[in-house]
Amino acid sequence: MRRSPDRPRVPLRIRLRRGRGRWLRRLLVTFAVLLAVVCGAAVVAYRLTGIPEPHPETVVQSTVFVDADGSYLGRRGPVDRQEVPLSQVPRHVQDAVIAAENRSFRTDSGVSPRAVARAVWATVSGGAPQGGSTITQQYVKNALLSPERSLTRKAREALIAIKLDRTRGKDEILEGYLNTVYFGRGAAGVQAAARNYFDVAPQDLTVSQGAALAAIVNIPSYYEKAGSDPEVTAKLRHRWEWVLDAMEAGGGITEAQRRQARFPAFRFYPPGETEGQRQYLIDVAAKEAAGRLGITEDQLARGGYTVHTTFDLALQDATAEAVENHAEESGGGAVRTHTAVVGIEPGDGAVRVLYGGADYAWQPFNDAVSGAVEAGSVLDPFEGVRLDGPLRGLHGSTAPTPLRLASAYAAVAA
Repeated sequence: MRRSPDRPRVPLRIRLRRGRGRWLRRLLVTFAVLLAVVCGAAVVAYRLTGIPEPHPETVVQSTVFVDADGSYLGRRGPVDRQEVPLSQVPRHVQDAVIAAENRSFRTDSGVSPRAVARAVWATVSGGAPQGGSTITQQYVKNALLSPERSLTRKAREALIAIKLDRTRGKDEILEGYLNTVYFGRGAAGVQAAARNYFDVAPQDLTVSQGAALAAIVNIPSYYEKAGSDPEVTAKLRHRWEWVLDAMEAGGGITEAQRRQARFPAFRFYPPGETEGQRQYLIDVAAKEAAGRLGITEDQLARGGYTVHTTFDLALQDATAEAVENHAEESGGGAVRTHTAVVGIEPGDGAVRVLYGGADYAWQPFNDAVSGAVEAGSVLDPFEGVRLDGPLRGLHGSTAPTPLRLASAYAAVAA
């Protein structure tokens, strides 16, 4: 049998080249398979992920009380929040928030790939929490998901943001965001923020005020002291300038509006001592409002109502000041004097002033409503006068309350 000749030996360089080619093809195939699996998993996860309802705590609203002229008296409720439709938020305020938080909001898909990548890396590496999320992502994180910090929650946040962006309008998302984002000073949402910082309604916010609120969203717990802390105020002013520049660059305001903008004045924070005096008024108004609506005072506090009262805040503050001055002039002494002042409009019976004590924090008992006046000559003007309704039986009363007595005098004067 004849032996076949040996095959020629392939050079090492050629063998290495062929090997690299095979490994490269294998890697490419493996990568393509992995990519297909990841994409398939993402599609399945997207379809299986639903848009959850907002957390109960994010939809709870407080009830606000205002005086006869619409001036803010105070609120009742677990959070300082009232919803407001986007139509009542000026466009320049919307543009300011978009300029400060997410300039591509009107055109993006609801997520920022770079921000997601940074957040994932921070979670894996144990670094500090990363910002930069879109407005849609922030809304999902604040209102729809728990504050848990994990890759699973971050992935779910992105999926919900994408689905939200595809199924809801941009205006609806922005409205939800503006009604839930925290602005500091206890204010959740733009309605409470406009009041707590500038004592105005959202629709009355100026370009400068809107830019200031947008600048505050970045670090609300720090910037809430603006107006009372010089260092905080200076830093906020620098960011306010940045927001206005971004608004001008994006066409949100004109060059003339940017030039005319002046840094706004803020309400002093924390509130002054007069805030405690108003609680007497709120107590009375809350009780009457709940009774008229047929609900409990707790339900009223969580219902997001606006209670319009007949009180005159200017007269109330002037009365409190007059009582305090009188006490100082009389020298006080060892005997504690209880003072009650009631001012009622003859004719319609509107209660304008209801001074029930010097400070609600020290004395929750309302002397004007629950205190007693010694009967005697104070009832003489009602001899022979027929008193009906709530005033019936006043003649036989030995210790009428100041409110009931003032009501009787107003009825007779009318």
